[in-house]
Amino acid sequence: MTIDAIREHTSFLAQCAEASAKVAAANPENHLLQIIAKNQLDAKNESINELARLEEEISGQHLAVRLQGPKADGSIRLDEFIRIFEPFVEAVKKATSLAMYGSSSLRMKSDAKMKLDIMSNIKLRSLSFGSTEVHFSVPTIEDSTGEAPMIDVLKNTFNLLNETENEEFLNKIESIGGDAAKALRSTLAAIQNSGFTATIVWNSPEGSTTWDGTSANIIRAYDWLGSLTQSQEYEEQITGKVASLKDTGLIEVRDEANQKISVRYPLSLITEIQKLSVGLNAQFFVITKKSWDEGGKRWVFSRRLLSCQRI
Repeated sequence: MTIDAIREHTSFLAQCAEASAKVAAANPENHLLQIIAKNQLDAKNESINELARLEEEISGQHLAVRLQGPKADGSIRLDEFIRIFEPFVEAVKKATSLAMYGSSSLRMKSDAKMKLDIMSNIKLRSLSFGSTEVHFSVPTIEDSTGEAPMIDVLKNTFNLLNETENEEFLNKIESIGGDAAKALRSTLAAIQNSGFTATIVWNSPEGSTTWDGTSANIIRAYDWLGSLTQSQEYEEQITGKVASLKDTGLIEVRDEANQKISVRYPLSLITEIQKLSVGLNAQFFVITKKSWDEGGKRWVFSRRLLSCQRI
């Protein structure tokens, strides 16, 4: 059934439910009419929920997490639900804060915190039967720059989880930030410890995106998310030519030694970024994070933009 057909069907059910409610109210002693009115009201509400879910899928506002395993019977223990999804929500909020303001710290002015809460406000929509499938509504609200931070956060999270090359995975951790990665790691541990595997599906504006969280994939992502240690941060200045500008919050700069350096920027600096173009000489003031990869026995560098200027 198409979404237009569901809209028409929902409208029809609403009319039927309204008519049945009036008849039932006029005949309070007739139990059959009361039952009919209740059934039609339930049918209307179910159709409204289905219509809302489909509209969210089309607009990129729908995220589904399907938990699979012997215990996935359409229900979930409340303590397991909290252990899995509390750090997941924390990861989303910290990654959104990083995308918007360049910092995952949730200590900020009240107006900024209120804006962050609106932009990262994931809501539980429903719990489906058959397997334990949890549906969320995610906000795709645009900020003053015309960008939707949540879309960038989900893009970066799925790109990270679906990366199978260790070096690329470690390079992508900074796309959501170390604090969000730590919280995401807690979610993966909770899924594994509860005896589940997970399939996460986001119906984005560009199409459906999936992460197949098999036991092997969960273990790999969990290990890699925890492999960076001994992190150090310091400020530095980079001078070079803009090699590329990407809409995922990433600039690539070719420095004076002809090395290509990746720098991530928050949406709060979008006005400065729009003044740049490929091939332009510029200075970039960044915070560099240097972390030790225990598995690869190497240093991993990530950089986040503080400011920039054309030269």
